[in-house]
Amino acid sequence: MFHKLPLNEGNREILRCFSEWYVQVTEEVVLFLLDSELKIIQVSSTIQKYFPQYKHSYINMNFFQLIPHEIFMEDEFQNEHHIFIPKFSHEQRDKKYYFSLLIEEQEVEGETYYFSLLKDITEKVHQEQMNIKQQALIETATLAAGVVHELRNPLTSIKGFLQLLQAGVKQEGVYYEVMIKEVEKLEELTTYLLQTGKPLDEKKQLETVKNLIEDCLFILQTQSELRHVTFEVNMEADYQLFVDARQIKQVFLNVCKNSAEAMEYEGNILIHVFLNEYMNEVVIEIKDEGKGMSEEMIHEWKQPFCTSKQNGTGLGLAISHSIILNHQGKMFFENRKTKGTIATITLPHFSNNNNKLTERR
Repeated sequence: MFHKLPLNEGNREILRCFSEWYVQVTEEVVLFLLDSELKIIQVSSTIQKYFPQYKHSYINMNFFQLIPHEIFMEDEFQNEHHIFIPKFSHEQRDKKYYFSLLIEEQEVEGETYYFSLLKDITEKVHQEQMNIKQQALIETATLAAGVVHELRNPLTSIKGFLQLLQAGVKQEGVYYEVMIKEVEKLEELTTYLLQTGKPLDEKKQLETVKNLIEDCLFILQTQSELRHVTFEVNMEADYQLFVDARQIKQVFLNVCKNSAEAMEYEGNILIHVFLNEYMNEVVIEIKDEGKGMSEEMIHEWKQPFCTSKQNGTGLGLAISHSIILNHQGKMFFENRKTKGTIATITLPHFSNNNNKLTERR
């Protein structure tokens, strides 16, 4: 059953095409037919379940009165004639629904139309969330045992140095420096445990790669000067990303800091940024001139507590990997043919060209 405009010879062909999509309609699916201005021509009666406040006034309503245009900023699959949004939320009174959205552009008798399929995936999302929580509890319990073991070492060191200072031993400056490093290690361990148990809320907005990298290098300026490390940035364009700037800068800082430390003293780090047009993703390569990574580290770096540093926690890269995955990106390492390591980070590219549909609202 449909809410629809009166049938006439002018729209008979598009309605025939639209009816072929109707076989996909179930109680959890709403089917829309939109004109070139994104006004609703036809819609399945299942719409009343999710948008009852409009009652029978759906026809000629603009699509964006129902669907928030902001969701198209996080698209995963878009081209000129096809848009797919895998998940977005909609609150209706006291209930929160989750939907996926498919939009196809159709040319019929020289006119542009859009077929849209809105699918209720609330139960699926709730089940996934429950599975994630259960898995997180298992992982947290496992990690807690490892963290407790890792906490014991710096605590023992701090206790020992405090006892030496209490006894009046000289060289206080050296002991203070070591204790500060041990406290920093404790902070990293506790931060990781908190993030594992309760991931931080993401605050995504449009950011440029240039600003993110410049902020990162500004923070690293003092450390890099002390180590005589220079950073060279090669950026083909100032690409836009839809990301949580704080989290992405944390990743860049961690990888750049590791690259600087891998060279011990003096060297150059090249940051190359370019667009993979086929995948529509921004690629950030960070190349150092250090000693490279062992084969074991290249395969195991994602695991917590895996580190080649004598005083490292092995958590920085694990956290970074988790952040990049949450941004639908990828992160991997490989050794350079000459010397050093290449860290590669990819993130979805945000382009205004991807939002052709929203320009019509």
